[in-house]
Amino acid sequence: MDATPPGPRRPHRAPDAGPEHLSGAETDQVLAAMAEAGGALLAGCQERRRRADALDERREALIGATSDLALGALYDPATVRLGLDQRLAHRAAREHEAATCEYVAWWADATVTAWRAARSGERPRRVRLIGAAPECLLVDEELASLPAVGAAARHPVGLSARLGTAGPGGRGPDGVPVAAARLAARHGPAARPGAVTEVKVVDGGWPEDRRRRLWGDAWLTHRVPLLPDAGEVARLTEGLPETARERLLTVAHDVAEALAAACRVDELEETSGPWDPEQIAEHEALDRLADELTARLAAYALGVTACLPAVRAAHGA
Repeated sequence: MDATPPGPRRPHRAPDAGPEHLSGAETDQVLAAMAEAGGALLAGCQERRRRADALDERREALIGATSDLALGALYDPATVRLGLDQRLAHRAAREHEAATCEYVAWWADATVTAWRAARSGERPRRVRLIGAAPECLLVDEELASLPAVGAAARHPVGLSARLGTAGPGGRGPDGVPVAAARLAARHGPAARPGAVTEVKVVDGGWPEDRRRRLWGDAWLTHRVPLLPDAGEVARLTEGLPETARERLLTVAHDVAEALAAACRVDELEETSGPWDPEQIAEHEALDRLADELTARLAAYALGVTACLPAVRAAHGA
């Protein structure tokens, strides 16, 4: 994957950018707004998918009703338009689903950030809540205050840059070795041209850079944020009322179940040779479950948001 080209210079933070840390009420207000927008995006996904499915049924019915003696009907302008509508509807559904996935991942990440802060008796940092927002650039100070890309990701980018044209692809139009730019695009840092033959490795500021920087392989592999594992969930739910604790454990389990299904689907699809009937049945069942991952992640975000007051009450946040 090619690196995202450098964007415009980010402005300095405006004086009215908002507080550095958010109170409980301010956090709840932000998350409530995120929930409203997320619900609209999810509903839009369902509507676009229904439209694409309905067009599939119409076209299949038309083809099924066309006899060998009436094949010319398939080239009727209205029929051709139906085929084009079908293609456009599927493209729109896929793009809407991809955009919703980005949004829901940001939303879930923000709720986890608020959850961890509340568990520690602290106020969440505003910049961390907005860190993975799609379609947004952060100002220089905001970007600098996000967790930096680790040395494990920076080192191979810097090494590839120092190799220069020795790597595959030579140099790009901006003078950055193509291999270094591709490594940077995968892991979150950005390779930028420096003085003479030098290449600087900096923290990328584009939304995809920030997602990879914050979530790493969780995002690259399955398009999900880096969520608390089972051990951290157990710690985060300590001392909560049983109702809140059970809800948090349930939504965490549901996401983990869909994620495990997605991992198993990947394993099956890497299997060489023809599948036996059991593998086919397993793939179909798990694929349906994996398709629920974004919806389950949204339910996770809603569950965490609903339980934040109980977390604050239990830990004095």
